[in-house]
Amino acid sequence: MRKLALLPVCMSLLAQPPPVPQGCVVRGRVVDSEGRPMAGAAVALVRLGVSTLPEYQASTDMKGGFRLEVPVGTYALTATHRDRAAAYLPKVKVE
Repeated sequence: MRKLALLPVCMSLLAQPPPVPQGCVVRGRVVDSEGRPMAGAAVALVRLGVSTLPEYQASTDMKGGFRLEVPVGTYALTATHRDRAAAYLPKVKVE
């Protein structure tokens, strides 16, 4: 009987939406050395002091633009493209 009484409680907890972290939208453009947009570049953010793996990733659109929604924090940003060298920003502060 206890197991049946706990089931509705567990179901109601799972039905609640997860809390939304406070965050920001990080937008940018990836361009080559001549200022031409780099479509299909992979952009990744790694939260400094928390992880060594990318937590947030996006691909650039035809105009080289990208958009990531991330929590407030400090990140390292990388942009890589199969035809070009990678770019790296070691400290991007998101507030």
